[in-house]
Amino acid sequence: MSSQFVPTVYVYEHCPYCIRVRVFMHIKKIAHKVEYLIHDDIKGHEDKVGAKVVPILEYAPGKFMKESMDIVKYLDNLAEYGTPILAERKDDAPGVQFAAAGVPNGLVFPRLLKVQPPLPEFATESAALYFKNKKEDYLKMTFEEAETHEQKYMEILKRNFDQLESELKEGTKGVQGDFYSINDIELFPRLWTASIIKGLKYPPKVKAYMDHYVQAGMALYKNQA
Repeated sequence: MSSQFVPTVYVYEHCPYCIRVRVFMHIKKIAHKVEYLIHDDIKGHEDKVGAKVVPILEYAPGKFMKESMDIVKYLDNLAEYGTPILAERKDDAPGVQFAAAGVPNGLVFPRLLKVQPPLPEFATESAALYFKNKKEDYLKMTFEEAETHEQKYMEILKRNFDQLESELKEGTKGVQGDFYSINDIELFPRLWTASIIKGLKYPPKVKAYMDHYVQAGMALYKNQA
């Protein structure tokens, strides 16, 4: 990548895989631009990488890359951005279970269409409807039905937060220690996802962990539902 070229990340605002790339670029202080794709603009995705996926990195003029972890590792190992900062993933690191399934999708998906103003990827009615139909198929229930399970989902989230709180160390920026790892790139986006829930309270160590990445530049949801 030429040092004259500023990479662009094409994303959805709500996408945790996109947050993997975005938070990494913040903690490594890589100058970049963010562009939002409309959720049902299939051609806009396929023209870049041949598939409807995000995130997409434009790493040189007209040159694109997909897959969040491929992007992160590519950027971390580029000499122009200095020494790599990410330690390898550990299966027994704190937060592995939360990163996999800590936030019930039934809590998050319906809220994404209630945020005002709409998230950039849902700028059109057709994009919002496309998302709703896909995610209702995934949940195997309508968003309205999912909302009737709110209490159950919140109880699951609380248990998962309590488990994570018991695993995290105090005063370290990463789950493996006072350094960053692939585990952090997997965990923070899941915690970030929960920030759409209005009034949500985080346990102290979880909040301190999140605050480190927020202070690095990765803002949480500005509007909540």
